Amino acid sequence: MDFIDLTPLISNTDNYEAEIDAALMGQKQLLGKSTKIFLNVCRPLVPKYALGCPGGSAACMAKIDKDTGKPEEEKSLGFPLASLVATNRTAAELRYLLGSPCPEDKNTLMSSKIEFNCEMRAGRGVPKLREIVDCHYQFTWATNVICPPHMCNFNEQTCELMNDELNVGYNLKKASFAKDGKLQVVRDKEVFTLDFCNSHHKAVTDYSQGLVNLFFTNKGSCDSEGLITVQMRLICSNTTESSTSFSGCYLLYIQKTPDICDFLGLKLTTTVNPTSSPPSSAVTTVKPNSTSKPNGQPSYPTEDTSQQHPAEKTGSIGVILASILSVTFVVACLGMFAFSPERRNMVRRFFNRSTSSVRYRRVNNSEEGSLLLNPNGEFTESDDEDMLL
Repeated sequence: MDFIDLTPLISNTDNYEAEIDAALMGQKQLLGKSTKIFLNVCRPLVPKYALGCPGGSAACMAKIDKDTGKPEEEKSLGFPLASLVATNRTAAELRYLLGSPCPEDKNTLMSSKIEFNCEMRAGRGVPKLREIVDCHYQFTWATNVICPPHMCNFNEQTCELMNDELNVGYNLKKASFAKDGKLQVVRDKEVFTLDFCNSHHKAVTDYSQGLVNLFFTNKGSCDSEGLITVQMRLICSNTTESSTSFSGCYLLYIQKTPDICDFLGLKLTTTVNPTSSPPSSAVTTVKPNSTSKPNGQPSYPTEDTSQQHPAEKTGSIGVILASILSVTFVVACLGMFAFSPERRNMVRRFFNRSTSSVRYRRVNNSEEGSLLLNPNGEFTESDDEDMLL
């Protein structure tokens, strides 16, 4: 089961400006030379350029004033209300619905559709307006984001990776972050040399994340054969940074570098930073010989460990509710006994009975003994005679 994930195309900083087919300029007076169309992927537009489209619109069309450069007569081309739909493993479709009223028919609302297709040479790509039919705007978007991973070749003699699909290569010996294809790695105060040009390489491109994964073995004091398994992850980035992570006889070496961007068909000037909270509409599942809607969240390389697991959150809420119910029950019971004398006497007799003990006392005469045996004020016959006297 494979996933189509458009999360890398979601922009937090800028909107995409669509290219408009020259044949559409001036069509039915809907478009002109000053018309521009801005889009985002699976998310509302970034609030920039003073666009006046209704809030939440994912596509907006506006005319740009030639003197001030400000947008005018903005119209929404739809909201991100529909989920991404995969047509096959290398193509997907996204619709934006319920936009502004159509100028030609006020009873019809404007909408748009974006057809994504795999193109390894396109990099992230840009949307292109191809057709307008009854206020429905149809775009195409060639991008390598939805292209499946591609196995690359490795030339052991020249220490070069080859991407046959793009007809480009990357020589590890000339990498700017290493010297002649080698660099020093420290583990537990022990230094050993990581040699990129060792044999038995396996290289796989990951276009969705803009990186290349290399797998090989390297000499190092680990197992009985003195070898460690290395995964080197080369990430297309404006910066040059590296990090290492050991786990037993396994080393993960991550290197951010602009050197690898051409190998992936990426241009740094058009690279869009993906959002850290991808919406469910940005990812969909593809089943063999079928088309399906999203049924899960994409896996993303960054992880926020400060957030509590949903099960832990549910458990905390249950403890709080149990405490509140317990306190409420105790208060209700106290109230019932506080306002009822009969219940108070019943409780008092219960405790007195449970703590009572037999006491003996010598008395001087029968009258005093009678008083002790009748504490509730009941009189005997001798008491009546004394009162008469």
